[in-house]
Amino acid sequence: MRARAPRRRRAPLGVAAATVALGLLLSSCATPAPEDAVDQRTPSPDLELGPFEDVLSAIDDPTAEGLPEPLIDVDRLISGGPPPDGIPALVDPVYEDAADVDWLEDPEPVLAISLDDDHRAFPVRVMVWHEIVNDTIGDVPVAVTYSFQRECSGVQAGSGAPQQIVVPLS
Repeated sequence: MRARAPRRRRAPLGVAAATVALGLLLSSCATPAPEDAVDQRTPSPDLELGPFEDVLSAIDDPTAEGLPEPLIDVDRLISGGPPPDGIPALVDPVYEDAADVDWLEDPEPVLAISLDDDHRAFPVRVMVWHEIVNDTIGDVPVAVTYSFQRECSGVQAGSGAPQQIVVPLS
């Protein structure tokens, strides 16, 4: 005759799960503050910023006195790209007719903008290197942006723009 293994008690796990579920339910049912509620928080005082501090930076000199000895051979380091704000925007770009473009692959992703009857496409492979295009579509100044780190894009339109500009990434 084979001995039976003792039954596990599952009640503590079930109680914990029910408690978490109830807590989530109750927190999602919280009553919002009335529209006439007064903000009673004390505003924080404006703090003065001090002058720029002259501190050692391994970016400027990885072997500077006062810094720890580098763990790698710093002579083998190469630039990781442009400095902050070092990526130039494209300003008033020159466009090609879509039928004449032969340097893009067929499924190439582009940022497409249509404003009235004016249609523009910004290849993602170009946007990766420039990230911002400043242009005018019709009479509307626009800034088209793309972030390859976040894989997102956006458009900022100046005065005279319609209420909504749709920018699909295709």
